[in-house]
Amino acid sequence: MEGFKIAYIVFEKEGSREKAMNLDSSVPLVLTSKDVTVPFGIEKWCKEYNDSIPNVDEMLLDINNYVGNYDMKESANMEKEKSLGEPDEDGWVTVTKRGRKPGIARKESINKKIMKSEKKKRSKKELLNFYRFQIKESKMNSLMKLREKFEEDKKKIAVLKQTRKFKPFA
Repeated sequence: MEGFKIAYIVFEKEGSREKAMNLDSSVPLVLTSKDVTVPFGIEKWCKEYNDSIPNVDEMLLDINNYVGNYDMKESANMEKEKSLGEPDEDGWVTVTKRGRKPGIARKESINKKIMKSEKKKRSKKELLNFYRFQIKESKMNSLMKLREKFEEDKKKIAVLKQTRKFKPFA
């Protein structure tokens, strides 16, 4: 026998391994023969690549079938819409609402965006510093924050000077 003498098998289930062990081992299982050969190496890769490229004729048939089905559905929808405008046996006309702009889709993500924009609008309308003392307090608070930040930066620079990592003239 020519070709490969060993095969490595990976089983998906443990039960498959047990079934394989119970098979008759006196009869060898041959994967390839003179009529059927298993491609390997470059031959296998070329075959896989060629198989991955779709056949143009088959693709064209699929596309034509899809477009034909789509056209049939669209024509059925158009006929249905036309029939809605015509009176039925009793003389009644079915009226449906149809606007120029469709409504907003009520999804969770869109609802969140709407809520955020409404919150921003409300906060812009709200007067935080209406009275003089509120304006003075907000200015004093911002000055205090700036001073605290300045003091923290001074301490950081002092620590860097002590560890000699700060080299202003280097």
